[in-house]
Amino acid sequence: MKTCIYQYWYGSKPSAAVRAGRSNMKEYADKIGATYLYETDPPFFGGECSLKMKYSALRPIYDDKFLEYDKVMYIDLDVFAVDGKTENVFEQDIKHIGICEEPLQPELREQSGMAANSLICTQNDNIWAASVKKKYGMDVNRDIKERPLVYNSGVIVLTKEGILTAREKFTPFEEHIQHLKSNNLSGFYLSDQTYYQTMLHSSGVDFKIMDYEWNSQIHWLRKPHLKVADGRTKDTNFVHVQITGAGQWGEDEHYRMVNLPTSMWNIPTKFNLD
Repeated sequence: MKTCIYQYWYGSKPSAAVRAGRSNMKEYADKIGATYLYETDPPFFGGECSLKMKYSALRPIYDDKFLEYDKVMYIDLDVFAVDGKTENVFEQDIKHIGICEEPLQPELREQSGMAANSLICTQNDNIWAASVKKKYGMDVNRDIKERPLVYNSGVIVLTKEGILTAREKFTPFEEHIQHLKSNNLSGFYLSDQTYYQTMLHSSGVDFKIMDYEWNSQIHWLRKPHLKVADGRTKDTNFVHVQITGAGQWGEDEHYRMVNLPTSMWNIPTKFNLD
């Protein structure tokens, strides 16, 4: 099976965090025998799009280069493989497209100020859900408290069949973006993450929710006091470092966040928690 891991970066000199993420995932790709492809300021694929930097993660769907692979994984540069883990992500049953949920997010978003951005909240999730239903005629999946579920596009695995089906059936980027804007949505709600979540259900593509071990998140909880919401378990293979300030930290700090208990991080933090 021929496989590829794809990452990219827009802008000037990559930060220490970006370099750490790139090095980590290149090492993982070598370990499992996958091609590793990293590009700076990559060309855009997928047609008209006013938010190209947000939607470039979908390049594998529209760039024929990726059709030479049986499976492709796009993975954010702030997602790190756990040290010593050798399980091959491409051996997972993903049907045609695999994505992970963010099980911590509905609770974080319901508690104002606890998520990294208070504009990303249950109230706005429901506005997004109503907008999706208005255009696509579908109800988004919800948890037992009727809060919209959250999928995370930081790890996406696609088969060749999934790429071709998505290319045929996904709604054009700009059409989707303009619909959401017309419903007074902005920022995160226009991103590739909510686009993927909508398309996976509305297009009829055969997809599967992957085990959380492939995208285990860590976040700050800001109120009533600073602490870590830690989604890691003993089975975690990839850790998504969604920690405010981590973009300025290097390889050593990321190694500790990904692999050690929070009590052993010993990383100075300076945040306005008001």
